[in-house]
Amino acid sequence: MTAEVAADTGGPLLFERRRSTYPVLAAFALAAIVLLALFEWFPIDMRVQRALFDPALGDFRWHRDPALEFWLHIQARRALYLFPVVAALGWVVEARAARRAKEVARRARATARARRWRFVLAALLLAPTAVSLAKQLTDRPCPWDLAEFGGGVRRYGLFEPAPAGARPLACFPAGHASGGFALFAFALAAGAGAGTRSGVNESGTADAVARRRRIAVVGWIALSVALGTLLGAVRVLQGAHFVSHVLWSAWLVWLVQWSLARWMLRAPGTAPRSAIGPARPAARAPHGGRLP
Repeated sequence: MTAEVAADTGGPLLFERRRSTYPVLAAFALAAIVLLALFEWFPIDMRVQRALFDPALGDFRWHRDPALEFWLHIQARRALYLFPVVAALGWVVEARAARRAKEVARRARATARARRWRFVLAALLLAPTAVSLAKQLTDRPCPWDLAEFGGGVRRYGLFEPAPAGARPLACFPAGHASGGFALFAFALAAGAGAGTRSGVNESGTADAVARRRRIAVVGWIALSVALGTLLGAVRVLQGAHFVSHVLWSAWLVWLVQWSLARWMLRAPGTAPRSAIGPARPAARAPHGGRLP
């Protein structure tokens, strides 16, 4: 039982040591530098959009495709709304289970699960919200806004001011893709507590739980990347976003969610004792020694 509780409530797998903060922040900074260098110095965005634009039609080839718009834009966006609902229900159910549990071990496990569901809900809501706010603040055009593609706005770089008198634009980063990339929250939640603690692993329970969670982490990361990329690619095909918009959306979503995880998925040892009930005296071995 001790091993199971430790495996279910231990520190976060993906960031359980303080020293891991700096490499992750450095990775985010390096990714930002690479994105800036690639898309500000090289015309990757414009080359992609020119390949997708049909001068004879005066429009992007996939802009008005009914199947693409209905299934991968409208319906996909609606389907993503289900994930916060599931997270909210999971939080409520596990929080009630924690309050009703009489055994300390059962209460600790329910509290840990409630904490993870609460984080997932916050991350699913706040990360796309950050993208929406960034869209309003950056005031960048979509491909179809540009004069070269039938719009009325000249192209300007990420750090250039918008032309005087231009209407407000909100196209950077990509909002639609952010919903797919936001599923990264499940990977962070699955990784929370997956590390084992020495001295509580005799039965192999902690190792088994950690192994399952690592598989879940990899699966959710893969789904997040695949779905975010798919939804972003749809909007690129339609002329609604540049490739860089999609990649910056992933960067911002994952940065926000990782930061939230550092705060919300803390190990139980750092939480108030009242959250998991009073401490239980250590059990004693038959010969008077303490169990590990």
